[in-house]
Amino acid sequence: MEGSHHHHHHSQAQSKAQVLQSVAGQTLTVRCQYPPTGSLYEKKGWCKEASALVCIRLVTSSKPRTMAWTSRFTIWDDPDAGFFTVTMTDLREEDSGHYWCRIYRPSDNSVSKSVRFYLVVS
Repeated sequence: MEGSHHHHHHSQAQSKAQVLQSVAGQTLTVRCQYPPTGSLYEKKGWCKEASALVCIRLVTSSKPRTMAWTSRFTIWDDPDAGFFTVTMTDLREEDSGHYWCRIYRPSDNSVSKSVRFYLVVS
């Protein structure tokens, strides 16, 4: 059958990742939703999974509705809207891998791993 897609099911112990596909040189924007956090601002971040325990922080927001950026990554957080947006520019094949949207809780210094993404750059 023309254009039929085969779905492969992988049993994953880790949380399911949302798959993102892009092409080298492109820009990718990811929206990370989170529940309301009250009056205290919680920094948001985007990190790349290096191993089961290590996630390399790429960009972190410092305050609401203020653009923060590092080299090819930008982050914009709008607590009132309940999501933050991460943009990755000039994608490269080596950017492929797992990424996490994160919330850094100042109260107990913990990190909430909210959403996991699997990026494929071809």
